[in-house]
Amino acid sequence: MKISDLFRSVPAFQSARLVAGQKGKDREVYSVNMMDAPDIADYLKPNELLVTTAYHLKDKPNDLLELVQSMVNRQCAGLAIKTKRFLHEIPHEVLAFANKMEFPLIELPIHIALGDVVTQTLSRILDKRTNELLQAIETHQKFTEHIMSGKGISSLLKNLSSIIRHPVLLLDKYLRVISSSHPDFHLLVDLTDLHKNGYRLFLQKTPYSCFSLLGNKKTFSAFPIYTHEEKSGCLIIVGTIPFSKPSLVLTVEQATNVIAFEFMKEKALKQYGKRVRNEFFNNIIEGAFHSQEEIVIKAKEFQIENEQPYVCVVGKLDENLASLSFIQSQKEIYICSLKS
Repeated sequence: MKISDLFRSVPAFQSARLVAGQKGKDREVYSVNMMDAPDIADYLKPNELLVTTAYHLKDKPNDLLELVQSMVNRQCAGLAIKTKRFLHEIPHEVLAFANKMEFPLIELPIHIALGDVVTQTLSRILDKRTNELLQAIETHQKFTEHIMSGKGISSLLKNLSSIIRHPVLLLDKYLRVISSSHPDFHLLVDLTDLHKNGYRLFLQKTPYSCFSLLGNKKTFSAFPIYTHEEKSGCLIIVGTIPFSKPSLVLTVEQATNVIAFEFMKEKALKQYGKRVRNEFFNNIIEGAFHSQEEIVIKAKEFQIENEQPYVCVVGKLDENLASLSFIQSQKEIYICSLKS
């Protein structure tokens, strides 16, 4: 919830005034703290709104500037003061600093109890978070039903694109495009080249990343897709998904969760196929089949032709190609053979 939302949706703020830092009214409020201790700044958290009577500042109002400075450094959401109780007015230098740093200062009327301010604000924040979680659950169910009904990932990407109103691309872990909500949309840069040259789309301990391409001046939001073993790919949103819109972030994250389950299912099927093929070859080596005809019939199940010549080549990738996928390595070898 933003600072500006307090004045619209929290009754205790209906008669409050934003006396400074108007440009910071879009700051997000994640929690509320009420305290009048001198060392209050040591206990504050980012995006926290402090509600106080400023009792500990009544004999030294100039210390309010130090408190506001500490709150700015800690990236707090704002400061709400019941000014007419102990601190009769906010010093001019504090107002000037708050305006300069775009830090909201709110003046609370004397008839409003601070307990009501905290209770009502936390209740509103909880209601908003509950609605966001309910929306995330509904979105997850919708995407899951989409996949379970056999419509596929491509259809899911189109559905997601219609919700967030941005084109969506699904990339594998080598940054190759698997599917897209808009098949006619093409990136102006090959992201596999970025991967090959050591670029990484994600920073540590971040749910997603945003980046821009110099060629087309477009901004992209990248959401990782994790399976039980590794990072299996990512969703690229052609546009910015801001942290200030958690409902959009949750919607995209639910899509990545459903796609991750689909990846895990496909991987399980591939592993099963490999195991069955390995068992087939082991049975040939161990002489488990009773006739050549039985071997030929069984081989057809794996699209293996009888009496077809094969060439077996053993090699090792150069170190600078180690990050490429097998398919990309094949392309590199094929291009080199054409050049020679």
